[in-house]
Amino acid sequence: MARSTLLAHPPLDVHPDLRARVARFMVSLPESGDPAIDERVDVCARISGWALWDEALAESLVENLKDLSRSDQRVLRLFEGLLRERRYRERLPAVVAELADLCPPIGREVPVRGPETDRSPSLPRRAVATARILAERLRGREDPHTAVPGLDHAVERLAAHPGLRAEALLLRLADLPTLTWNRNRILSAEVFETRVRAWADLAARHPGDRSAAPEAAVADLTPGRIVHGVGPRHLAVLLRHLLAPARRDDSEAGRLVGLVAVALAEREGRRQDWADPWARLIADLGASPHEDVRVAAWRAASL
Repeated sequence: MARSTLLAHPPLDVHPDLRARVARFMVSLPESGDPAIDERVDVCARISGWALWDEALAESLVENLKDLSRSDQRVLRLFEGLLRERRYRERLPAVVAELADLCPPIGREVPVRGPETDRSPSLPRRAVATARILAERLRGREDPHTAVPGLDHAVERLAAHPGLRAEALLLRLADLPTLTWNRNRILSAEVFETRVRAWADLAARHPGDRSAAPEAAVADLTPGRIVHGVGPRHLAVLLRHLLAPARRDDSEAGRLVGLVAVALAEREGRRQDWADPWARLIADLGASPHEDVRVAAWRAASL
C-alpha cells in the first residue's frame, strides 16, 4: 500500500533538480510480491513515468526486455510506458529487430503448451508483442507520409525467422496509407506506390500467410469510404501510378500489385456506377502479364 501511495505522486510534484534522485528511490521501492498488483497497467505506467527522469533507469527497462527472469507482462508494460517520450518511440523498430534476432530457431519438435499461469517468460512472445505495438503506432501516427527509420530492418529481421513472418507482414500492412483518412488527402503517388510495393515484395516471398493476400492489403488501405479520405479523383491518380508496375512486372510482386489495383478500382467503380475514369482504369489494368489479374479485370468489366 505504501508503495502504491508513493507512486501515485507524479514527477511534476517534485522540484526538477530532485526528480532523478526521487525516480531512483521510487523504482527501488520493494514490490508487494503479488503479480496482480505489481503488474497492473497503472502501476507499471507510474514506474515508467518516474524512470524517464533518469536515463540509466529508463535504459534498464529497455534491457529488461531481454531478461527472462522477469515476467513478460511486466517488462512489456514497463517498456510501453517509456513510449510516451519520442526518443523511445523512435527506438521501437530497433527493439523489435533485436528481439527477433534473439529468438531461438524452431526445432523439429513443437513443445506442448501448458496453462497460461505456468508459462515461462519468452523472447518470441516479447518480439511479437513489441511488433504489434509498433504496428498500432504505425497506423495511428500523425505523419503517415514520412518513412519510419529502422522499419525496413525490423521487417527483415522478423521475416528472417519463420515463426515471426506474420508479424513482418503485419508491419508492412500497418505501414500502408489508410486512404479513408483525411490526413491522407495529399498523399503522394510515389509514397503510395512505394508502400504497396514494399508489402507486395514481402508477400510474394511468403505467399501462404493470410496477410500476403491482396484482400488483406485492400482491407488495410480502405477501412471505410474513399470519400472521407483521399477522395475518388485522387484515388484514380494513385492507381494510375500503379499502372506501369502492374502492367510490365511479371514477378509475383507485380501480380499482387495488379490485384490490389483492380480491387480498389472495382470497388470505387461500382460505387460510382462506372463513371470516368474507373471503367478505363480497369481496362488498362487488364493488360497485365498475369492471368489472374486479367481475369479479375475481366470480371470487373463484364459481370
